[in-house]
Amino acid sequence: MLKPEIDVAFRPPQPAPARVLKRAFALAALACRSQLEPHAGDSQARGIHEAALAWLAAAAVYPEFEADERSVVDTPLGQLSREAAAAAGWRGEGLAVLAWGLGRWELPDVTTPVEAADVAQALGWLGDEPAALYDEVRLRARTDVVQLAEMLETAQWRLDRHFAGEPPVSLRNFDAAGFAWPRQCAPLDVSANGDLRLAGQPLAQAPEHLPRLARRIVLERRIAVNWLAGQQASYAAVTTET
Repeated sequence: MLKPEIDVAFRPPQPAPARVLKRAFALAALACRSQLEPHAGDSQARGIHEAALAWLAAAAVYPEFEADERSVVDTPLGQLSREAAAAAGWRGEGLAVLAWGLGRWELPDVTTPVEAADVAQALGWLGDEPAALYDEVRLRARTDVVQLAEMLETAQWRLDRHFAGEPPVSLRNFDAAGFAWPRQCAPLDVSANGDLRLAGQPLAQAPEHLPRLARRIVLERRIAVNWLAGQQASYAAVTTET
């Protein structure tokens, strides 16, 4: 059976463009902090951490951090738990969605993790005169944001049913031929039978790691796109039910 009609009754308004960029920088800081953790004994890594903290202050990003995020970013190198470092690293997927929302990044398919450092650099991370970065930022059309939200919800719905052991289903109504896919975003790939395909392989035949990787990527991207659509003012309060 096909996924029931999606309710995308997000509460307006969307966050302002400048706030989207600040939230993107907050997520970039988390991803950066995760990447630095294995290098706690490296003086260069400690220097990067200190420079990043100073840049975040100059860019006025600190008010955007939620309490747990601020704690992770400020924690000295070598003192993050494995779980906290891993979770912070995944925030790069949300960063990519916000960069896409600002028209600065193309989202890859749901089995391709992004390089958070590349996305952050595209937004001006650690650049000169950070305050000036907010002057001309613009958001893409709300219709694009809602379409991406629909696509990712569909992907999560299908992956969850795959993990529940349900048989293949057709997602033809969400195929590129019949759905207005967002710009600069790889659409969901479908097999001949209309079911989800991951990295060119039908979902039912994909190696076990691929559906798990795809679901984690989808979940992180859904949090970001739902926040971008205005579901919640707080990033931590965003929900991802299907």
